[in-house]
Amino acid sequence: MKNNEQSGNPENLELVVVKNSLSECDKEQIKEAVLKNAINLTCLYSSELAKDLIEAIKLINQA
Repeated sequence: MKNNEQSGNPENLELVVVKNSLSECDKEQIKEAVLKNAINLTCLYSSELAKDLIEAIKLINQA
């Protein structure tokens, strides 16, 4: 029966930290899609639409 201990000489391992974030290019593409989609939102008042778009862009920028 094998155990979980490593036998012999362990290899040197490198720790890599990967952040879950979007590239600037991805962010720009998402913002463009959001703005293009907003053109079709005729059911919202202008002020409400503007507020929602600002909030959406803030969230995208934080990603």
